[in-house]
Amino acid sequence: LPGSSNAITIWWRLLHEKIPSRQRLKSLGFPLPNDYCVVCHEVPESDAHFMTNCPPKKAIWTRVLPSARPEEIWSNLTHPSVLESDMKILYAQVLSEVWSVHWGNIFAKSK
Repeated sequence: LPGSSNAITIWWRLLHEKIPSRQRLKSLGFPLPNDYCVVCHEVPESDAHFMTNCPPKKAIWTRVLPSARPEEIWSNLTHPSVLESDMKILYAQVLSEVWSVHWGNIFAKSK
């Protein structure tokens, strides 16, 4: 996969179920008060919510891929072999942006 090492690392984490979603962290025994998304507080934070379904992140995907449904985006992320090289680069760039938005929200709230 061409792209930044950050994007490759994020995609690797996703494919190997290493995204630090609240559901995963809670299931691993981390002492969290709940498994709800720390960005939107609307639903439990699964990997799909972390990467594609949380409203601010969904807005990024919609801006870049306006005709793609969230299910299609998630399927392409979890099965990247179906994507052409140029789309892999695009998805990797968006993953980096989504990751930055997520952690930017976390760190802004901790100040």
